[in-house]
Amino acid sequence: MSIGLRGIQHLPWEFKSAVFKACGYEPFGDQGPFHRSTASHRILVGGNRSGKTHCLSREVTPYLFVPSSFGWVVAKHYSLCDPIMDAVIEALILLDHKPRPRAQNLKLGEFSYSRKDHRLVTWTGAVLEAKSGDNPDSLHARALDYCIVDEAALFSYYLYQTRLIPRLVDSGGWLAAIGTFEYDTGLWFEELWRIGQQPNDRSLESFTHPTTLNPYVNQAWLEEQKKNLDPNIFAARFLTIPMPSPLRVLHNFSHVENVSINAAYRPGDPVYLAIDPGATYAITALQVWRDETAQAHVNVIDEVYEEAALGTRLMLSKCRKRAWWKSVGHVDTSGVIDVMAYEQRIIWNEALRREGRQPLQSRKVRIALNAQNLNFWLHHRRLLVHPACEKVQREAQLWQYPDLRRGDSFARVPKDKFNHAWKAIGYFLVTKFGLIDANPHEGISRSQPRWGDPRRGRGIRV
Repeated sequence: MSIGLRGIQHLPWEFKSAVFKACGYEPFGDQGPFHRSTASHRILVGGNRSGKTHCLSREVTPYLFVPSSFGWVVAKHYSLCDPIMDAVIEALILLDHKPRPRAQNLKLGEFSYSRKDHRLVTWTGAVLEAKSGDNPDSLHARALDYCIVDEAALFSYYLYQTRLIPRLVDSGGWLAAIGTFEYDTGLWFEELWRIGQQPNDRSLESFTHPTTLNPYVNQAWLEEQKKNLDPNIFAARFLTIPMPSPLRVLHNFSHVENVSINAAYRPGDPVYLAIDPGATYAITALQVWRDETAQAHVNVIDEVYEEAALGTRLMLSKCRKRAWWKSVGHVDTSGVIDVMAYEQRIIWNEALRREGRQPLQSRKVRIALNAQNLNFWLHHRRLLVHPACEKVQREAQLWQYPDLRRGDSFARVPKDKFNHAWKAIGYFLVTKFGLIDANPHEGISRSQPRWGDPRRGRGIRV
């Protein structure tokens, strides 16, 4: 099947503006620059009730007049796609198009939309389908001319990278993601927006459209919300000002810089396990490699993560089914396990011994030092996470310091929750390489000595 746009990535602005005028749409604020942009990747951050859905639906409408063009509207759930599809149908009706119950034999000026199949077809043969992140297997096997993602901050970055972007390779199509800063989730969306604010080599442009620019919003109502909401949340959700949580422990973790498909399993290289058992049983598989300067780098290649404890033997069984299991435990060690997990360590090491593999090690590390050490590795981009490790990425957002404003403990020690995988990864880094000794001006506090002569540090430069 031929690609509808036949190598033309974007429709001419003159054609788009004529369609906008015909359906009574007049862009305002950053909507205009967003529609005019010819970047292959666009990010539009809009406030609540700023007109994001209306803008996105009108961006799509002109492409429905291109014969055989094919596009997707994607969101975390189908229910989030419905408002855009309804707005697109509204635009077609405003353009004097008539709905028909079936997509066969459509005549000039007719279209059909099936809510069962989430599929809209116009008389030109153009197709627009709604897709849900709840069904990743459906995001395959189709070349697209364009793809739009609504409420992108709620969408999986893993699916964004591995399911959506590859669909545009054949056509050289475009992708647009629209959403709201969610204050403490969807950090990848915020990071891509920051990149798009400056010249870059990604063909990525980003735009900001706060609620205050929407002339149809009751400004008195908006002022009431400002009084009722946390200032940071109001700034993020209505003023489109990014307000990342200051309580994040892994403040150097970046979805753009530290999450990469380059962290995939390398057959033949040793694999190490980092295990934190308990009510949440977290296992990560790691590989170590060195660059041309002999500096060590660590890749988190996979995770086996269960929030409802299944027991050590069942988790062992899950690990044995992974392709990387054959590379575990044939060098100096099989990895590390929480020093407090005495019984689980016995089970693991006995099973590893029977298979001729090296035992797991344990190392006690204070939680604050562990976090400091992890941030050093993340800051220097020497710790990468494969996109499939979604629970590891989620923990990077949720692991926080106590909030002193809400009466939490005064001690600035990270909370020991939402950190199961990262604690174990940290144990491995310290066990394998020691604590990093870094100068304060480099952004990392100098490690405090934990043993021996209190006047002497024991940091080890990797």
